[in-house]
This record gives sequence, structure tokens and C-alpha cells, in this order.
Amino acid sequence: MTYTLSINDFGNNTVVSDAYTVEIKQGITPGYYEDFATKPTGWHSFGENDSWEWGVPTSGPESALTGDNVYATNLSGDYSSNTNATLVMPPMDLPEGDVFLKITSWHNFEKSSSGTDWDSGHVVVSTDMKDWEEIHLFSGISNGWEDTILDLSEYSGRVYIGFKASSDGSVNRPGLYIDNVDLFDASRYEDDEEAPVINHEAPSEAYEGTKLHLQAEVTDNVRINKVELHYKDSQDEWTEVDAEQLTGGLESGNFAAVIPGDALEGESITYRWYAKDYNENETFTEEYSVEINEAITVGYFQDFESSPSGWYSFGENDSWAWAYLLQVQEQAASGEKVYATNLGGDYDSSMRATLLCLLLNSRRRSLFEAKELA
Repeated sequence: MTYTLSINDFGNNTVVSDAYTVEIKQGITPGYYEDFATKPTGWHSFGENDSWEWGVPTSGPESALTGDNVYATNLSGDYSSNTNATLVMPPMDLPEGDVFLKITSWHNFEKSSSGTDWDSGHVVVSTDMKDWEEIHLFSGISNGWEDTILDLSEYSGRVYIGFKASSDGSVNRPGLYIDNVDLFDASRYEDDEEAPVINHEAPSEAYEGTKLHLQAEVTDNVRINKVELHYKDSQDEWTEVDAEQLTGGLESGNFAAVIPGDALEGESITYRWYAKDYNENETFTEEYSVEINEAITVGYFQDFESSPSGWYSFGENDSWAWAYLLQVQEQAASGEKVYATNLGGDYDSSMRATLLCLLLNSRRRSLFEAKELA
């Protein structure tokens, strides 16, 4: 494409620039990868209080995950108040079929303790650069650099992807930092023949009527697709529970699942883990059998001097731990050991984690509650 610039003033004087030639490229297709080592072609931003920039970060994560450069809402500080700005990738020409976009990012946006997103980041998609649809939300504070895979299979032809930052009129944070962007299709998985690997340590015991929270580490050479926990019900049939990923990325992570309390009856509970990847390679763990004990009754006492049986924690950014206090000049009220949100420092940002005690025997608990109510 060739163009010139023509300027005419009120004296009817006209000047015409030299001719400029710009190469016209097709949209990007699966196989496109950008690590921002050099300033990327075809990326641009627009909007109110637009501070999107490419370069070396000195705020937020303070460094790129790989190489030196990132694209960020602000390389050296916080985003502005009343921001409504979008960073747009080069236009995509997508084929019909399975297409995915992998994004490696870090984010920190203002979020209230009740869960309200005062500020946030978004991945948005459009087919005309006018109407945008949100397909992913960046909320609160990320757990370091994180991988996100978005399924674009419902789109084909010319598609635009944007990264939108939105803020209110006060309290600004570092915002959104993007390192690697990878557009790919299902052919990436076709040669994969390795099944995921599951590592799990079974608890020594469980308690009647009490939910059994379990976790497992799962790794795959390409990408994990699904993780499940299977347990045997009262009819000796397998029941499946979807596991939730707590930490990690696409190839590895810590997964959690819960066996409901009403399934814990009798002498023991039997369960196993299951995982598969995106080329349908799958694996089962061995079957674990855990003894079921009766719930505690009134008179139970725990001083935490030995590892407490039946106590467990779960939730986001869970740092509950049992052992010696590691903070200088701190000690337990009695003995040497405690359960704490963090034995050696502060609890994590955006922590929403619960430590649970054993369940009281239901008959005794009902008597206790009745006395309290009286």
C-alpha cells in the first residue's frame, strides 16, 4: 500500500509529502508466537488514560518471566485512575476447528476483601474492532506469573483479541503484564503419547461424617486436560468428582477434591485419582483405602505438641501449617508447637483459607448446642 499526506492552509498553499509504502500482511494464524524480545509488529493500544507500553518492567513483577521485555499497563508504576484502555494483538485469520491462545501474564488489580473488583483486566474479542466481548477476567492478585489458555474454537475468519484494563477513580495498582503469547491448534498434541503423572500421599485416617479434603500433584509433558477424584459409594460403585487446580500452570499443578461427609461411613473409604491430557493419554493411581474413625466427643483436648490427627486446611493461598513457630522472639502459649496461618511470616495476599477441626459426635454436639441456646 502506498500513500501520501497532503496539507492545505487558508492561503490555499498545498504541500504533499513523499510517497510512503507499507507492506500489507495477512492476519496471524496458529503457529504465531510472541515473546516480546523485540518490539512486536502489529500491536497497538487505544482508550482513556492509555498507558500500555512495551519494554523492561521496573514495577509489578519487576522483571520478565523470560528475556527482558513485556507489554504492561505501566512499566514503571501503577495504572491511572479512570483507565479504560485496550492493547490489541495483530488481527487473526483463524481456521475452523480447535484453536487456542496461551497467555503468560502477571497481574495486580484493586479488589475488596468481599470480592468486589474495583479495577480489573480483561481479554476481549471482536470481529469488527467495534463490538467487544469479554472472554477472560484478570481479578485481584495473581500467584506470580500464570499461564492462561483460551479456547477460540467458536471463532473463525478475521478475529481481533484485546487486553483491556479498567479502573475506578481511586486506589491504583501495578495492573497487567504480558510476557509470552502463543496461538496454536490441536496439531500440537498429535504426537504426544505420554500420560500425566500423579503424586499423592494418602491421609492415615478419616472421620465419620466429615468431608475428606484431598490434594495431588499432577504433571504432564504437554498439557493437562482433566483431573478427577473417584471414590466408592455405599453401593461399591465409583463416583467421580472434578478436581480444582489450586496452583501451577498448564503442564503441572496442585489439584484438590473433596469426598463428601455423607460418603464417609463404615470402616474405610476407598478412592483413586484420574488424569488425562489433551491427546487423551490417561492414568489412574492405585486405589487408596483410608480408615474411618468416629468423630470426637466432648472432652477432646489438643495442645498440638504432636501432629494433630484429623485437622486439615483448604482454600486459596492456603498457608496454614503445624510445627514450631519460626518467627524471632515468638513462642506458643503452652508447649512449643502451634497451628498458624504462617509459621515463619505473614499470611499471603488474597488468602481465603480455612483450618478445620474434627467434627463433634452429632449426638453430643446437639446437646451442646441446645445448652448454648438455652
